[in-house]
Amino acid sequence: MLRGGFTNFRPLCQQSTLRSIRTPTPLLKRCINNSSKPDPDRGPRFRNFIALGIISYVILAQVVEAVNKENPRNKSMSESEYFKQQMKLKRRKAIFTQDEKSVWFLKSDDPEKLKSLKIDGFEILDPNVLLEKEKQDKDSLYYALLNDAEYKTLPTGLLVDLISKQLKASDSKKFIVINYPSDIKESVKFEEKVVTVKKLIHLKSSQDKGDDDDDVVKYYKTVNKVDEIKSDKDITKLLE
Repeated sequence: MLRGGFTNFRPLCQQSTLRSIRTPTPLLKRCINNSSKPDPDRGPRFRNFIALGIISYVILAQVVEAVNKENPRNKSMSESEYFKQQMKLKRRKAIFTQDEKSVWFLKSDDPEKLKSLKIDGFEILDPNVLLEKEKQDKDSLYYALLNDAEYKTLPTGLLVDLISKQLKASDSKKFIVINYPSDIKESVKFEEKVVTVKKLIHLKSSQDKGDDDDDVVKYYKTVNKVDEIKSDKDITKLLE
């Protein structure tokens, strides 16, 4: 009896469980019915949210534009901005040909000798003078950079830009840039960006035996572009 009763009990339990799963409870029925009904207010609320977002964006844009007009950004560049600008520049054709602007570099073992140099038919450019001029000009693109108390050395290429600016502004066609360039990188950058140099004139001291030439002079000697003289009076003769 016990064994038979236990055997008959298992199917009844299984049937009861299956019926409870297949037949939803009243609470479950209400949840299903409510979830299937569309919410008439849902559409308008969503559209209102989108409209509010668009209006907020328009107002923000107008405020930003008004602030920019009242406080225009200073056109001067910081040192980091200058470097970023230089990094973006791609190698391109030089601005001038030698027929448009003829440029000679003039270096001396005694740089002070060249500061009062004057030669008829030539415009003398001293990079240090150009640098000081830009430093005093508050409207200059480089004003902030040159007056930054933390900067100690000039960024490579800055003097190239200043000399190029002067060449563009001048009606002269012949130029002598004194005591320049300071290194080979500056020289290469100048010729790539501005114009190919005619010659480098090296004013040697009487004691110079040629062993103390700086890297720039040595570089131009390798391309046969150095004229060596021992007196500033020879400069005019050389350029005639």
